[in-house]
Amino acid sequence: MAQSGLISAVRIKDGIAFLLLLSSLSAVTSRAPISPLFVALAMLVALPALVNPATKIPRTTLWCGAFLLMASLSAIASGLSPFVFLDYSFYRYDGNAFISLLPFLLLPAIKGHRLPLRIGLELTVSSIAVVLLSSEILAPELLFNSHNALGGVISVVLLVNISLLDRRYMFYPLILNIAALHMSDSRGSAIGLIAALVTLSLVERGRKKMAAWFAGLLVVGSLLLAVVGHHVWRQIGSPEVLDIDNFSSAIETLGQSGGEGIESVSSIGSRGSTISHRVFFIWPVAVEDFLSSPMVGIGFSRFDDRPTHLEGIPGLIARNDSPNIHHSDLHAHHSFLHVAAETGLVGLSIIVAFLVSIWRASESLEPIWRRMVRYLLLYAIYSSCTEHRLFTPAQMLPAAAIMALVITYAGGDQRVRGFLADQRREPAQR
Repeated sequence: MAQSGLISAVRIKDGIAFLLLLSSLSAVTSRAPISPLFVALAMLVALPALVNPATKIPRTTLWCGAFLLMASLSAIASGLSPFVFLDYSFYRYDGNAFISLLPFLLLPAIKGHRLPLRIGLELTVSSIAVVLLSSEILAPELLFNSHNALGGVISVVLLVNISLLDRRYMFYPLILNIAALHMSDSRGSAIGLIAALVTLSLVERGRKKMAAWFAGLLVVGSLLLAVVGHHVWRQIGSPEVLDIDNFSSAIETLGQSGGEGIESVSSIGSRGSTISHRVFFIWPVAVEDFLSSPMVGIGFSRFDDRPTHLEGIPGLIARNDSPNIHHSDLHAHHSFLHVAAETGLVGLSIIVAFLVSIWRASESLEPIWRRMVRYLLLYAIYSSCTEHRLFTPAQMLPAAAIMALVITYAGGDQRVRGFLADQRREPAQR
């Protein structure tokens, strides 16, 4: 009886893991919520195991759950109705963190799964490479309505592909994925991918200090650039030009008014409106929101509810209780700035702890799997410094699903294999 119960539990684990793999495979489009549906189904199947008091919860799941709980309380405290969590548009836009991070809540339910992961990922990588490249050649924008979403998915697949290059035949889909990434024209995706490759290369060569300096230069440097942009933004009158379509007219208007510092903005704007719009108009708004309520932020999902109406003690703890509640894709174009603006130091600290826990969870994995998890983690971090990628389901959901599958894979962790062997021996000894 005990042995049959163990077999049944293993089959359920493998079934949940298979649903996560299907979620990754269905990330070939963002126009239909196919990938989230597979994860939601996996959550339903895993629910009995997750609510079982005997289930051991890993730190990654605890930190992920802590952030989602904090986000829920923050949203309600800032004036959102609890019924907003029944609204599809909330998860589609402001609350997409609840979708993107969901696979990490499933770690306890799939620990020790024995899905043939290598074969599954090879098929996933090859299939997505063929589909996305064909789509870009024959019908651009058919599967994705944003080149950054497309670039994010391709980069995730490309990094998984690179991790599997110990098999020569994986060079064929690699060529297709590189071509698809080039055609996506997503600069942020390419920069994040290259930065992830460089960082992990330094770590694996034993140059950990240099890797830390490199990572700090990119991540902390982007935050310092936001502070500089905030200073200039204040000098030109703190305009809220949140839509890039209005950027050119805003530059012209401010230039005519002779605003101090506008020369530096316009000169950069002439070389790249997207970059200057973020540095001098979007990021400063996030910095301003953070400074208004540095402890707990202005409220989860409240960044796009403008104009803000702050209640509390500005400069310490305040919330945006503006009656203008919107569910839109307006965000800070920088995940860490966005989290800081909406949830303050508390939320930002939890997110950092969550990311660190993923890195530590990969330490016991075999080299090929450890490298894969760390590539995906570093890419998520770096790409989130130019876009709000950390919570974007199009990119983060397949990345999270793959990281969850690898971290819990019985064939990738000697300790998990030993645990399963002990479990199988116990019935025989009885």
